[in-house]
Amino acid sequence: MVLRLQGRGFTVAHSSESGVRHHDFQGFQRHQVFLDFPKGDGLHFPTQTMPLRLVNSHCGTAPLRLFLAVYVLVCSNGLVAPRDHHDLFKMRHIRNRFDPEFIHEKALAHAFRHRTVHYGQDGGHRHTVERVGRSINYGIKTGYNDAFIIDNATKETLIAEDPKSADILKPILRGRDIQRYRAKWANPYLIDTPNGYGGIPAVTIDDYPAIKTHLDRFYPKLKKRQDKDRTPYTLRNCACHEEFAKEKQFWIDLTEQGRFAYNQNEVFCANTAYVISGSSIKYLCAALNSNFTTWFMKNTALNSGMGTTRWVRFTVERLPIPKISTAEQRPFINLVDGILEAKACPVPRHGAADPKANTTEQEAEIDRLVYALYGLTTEEISAVDGL
Repeated sequence: MVLRLQGRGFTVAHSSESGVRHHDFQGFQRHQVFLDFPKGDGLHFPTQTMPLRLVNSHCGTAPLRLFLAVYVLVCSNGLVAPRDHHDLFKMRHIRNRFDPEFIHEKALAHAFRHRTVHYGQDGGHRHTVERVGRSINYGIKTGYNDAFIIDNATKETLIAEDPKSADILKPILRGRDIQRYRAKWANPYLIDTPNGYGGIPAVTIDDYPAIKTHLDRFYPKLKKRQDKDRTPYTLRNCACHEEFAKEKQFWIDLTEQGRFAYNQNEVFCANTAYVISGSSIKYLCAALNSNFTTWFMKNTALNSGMGTTRWVRFTVERLPIPKISTAEQRPFINLVDGILEAKACPVPRHGAADPKANTTEQEAEIDRLVYALYGLTTEEISAVDGL
């Protein structure tokens, strides 16, 4: 393995051997080899070059593993720099087979992360999605969706029985409804019965007899569920309840490509999705749906074990993103407006819309703007476009 890596231009910087504690593992001493990356490969590495660490099995049962940038900036007392700055990447191997392109992609992504640590400093902090968007939350947790999320036919029946029911029946998106730039709403509704929090008044279920009768069908399970408040008919307090009535975007966790859907109506999402509200929402929608963000997440975020990227909250909220002025955001906003106009809207409205509209040209222009925004080199753009 070392010889193959040397053939790719890597040079051995250091090696070590660790003894075994159990006599059954004799012959499986742990060997570590640290290799420096090839010089002059065009990558923008930090001054302290990132090492590649090759480790063999310690017990004879695991394959070889490669670690990228494990020990960058390790203090003399053994403390490792935070994951905000240095990430660990692993790659499984079978015998002596490895993919040099994988190593190159990971190195490129990590070098870029290091370069963006100081993007748009503000009080000593780099800008992230969380700092730009301000508010990131999970979707609504009902504790029993079969009772609280209803289809359009049930909604019409409840309103026919009691017109006041319409006051607490709100559109809701499921994870599978959320697409790039817009959501394909399938007409489910949330029975919104908050217990009162902040500026949201409590709902008294006796004021909505048709809905109470509907929920009574599920009463034994509603009473036992975790996500309830003072009564089985109410949802637990949600600090972000008011955010669903604001300008926002939704996204889902498990997807190969970024799927961030813009929305400015009062629409909720289930707990299989997330919501970002606050400022610069269309700018964020453009940047997070870009080809670059998909590439960056693929190379730095967790995956499902089957290779699908996990767009979990703690990863997305820490994505480095430049904070730019409203005037600088205008080209992104105009392109997002064009895409939204061409595609279907998250909730019904008057006028025709084409959910399958071809917006390739607008999305390609957003990619070009994002590349320029992050200052990507020609080589970096080629790597991203090769995704």
